[in-house]
Amino acid sequence: MDWNISLSGLAVSVRAIVNALYNPYAGNKTTIGETGMIVSRKANVAEGFSYVAFELSKQLGVNNLDIQWSINIQLQRFAFPMAFTIHFFIGDPPADPNAWSAAPNLIGSHGQFIAVNVSLLYPQGFPAGLQQGKISLTHTLAAGVARGLLFDLTPVSVLPLLAQSLNWRARAADGCEINIDSLADLSIAVGSRQVRSAATQVEFPIYGETQYYVEATQGKRGGFGHGLCNGKS
Repeated sequence: MDWNISLSGLAVSVRAIVNALYNPYAGNKTTIGETGMIVSRKANVAEGFSYVAFELSKQLGVNNLDIQWSINIQLQRFAFPMAFTIHFFIGDPPADPNAWSAAPNLIGSHGQFIAVNVSLLYPQGFPAGLQQGKISLTHTLAAGVARGLLFDLTPVSVLPLLAQSLNWRARAADGCEINIDSLADLSIAVGSRQVRSAATQVEFPIYGETQYYVEATQGKRGGFGHGLCNGKS
């Protein structure tokens, strides 16, 4: 109800409902290392970080952890002449592009809509303009800690994994794989933020500034670009 209630009271109510849906353990810190199935450190990386469902993320209290990790994407608004999606994986993606969007080790996807008649709209060439996107990594990494594959979420533990096993592929709306090098001005960086956890069910976590890490994507096609990162690196 939004009647007979003050603005501050309404805001408190909304925060409580959002937390109930997406951050139910706010104020009750989840020790992710004590949750979930412990698997062998020798397990295949793709298998070890697979099947991180939304319910598992809620059980791990992902949205209320002290460190949040993300993949940050920057590229031209018209980086390709049709709509496309960039899929991110821990470990190797499936060989078949048609399987990427439902792969067990998929972290998340960045979709970019481009109208089918874009060439007719801009017969003199596409206008320049950068676009950014962000995909959370925290749920996948937290599951890795819970399963005994990572010690914790600190950069010392996370960065070697990402440098070796973070991969991405691009797929056009027609189903065909896109050469990553053909996406204009693509720059993919990984960053983390310190978080002050929510103390009660009617508060949200407070996020600090993003710190970027060159080593996570450096040397990979479409990897780290300085234009994206205004924070520390």
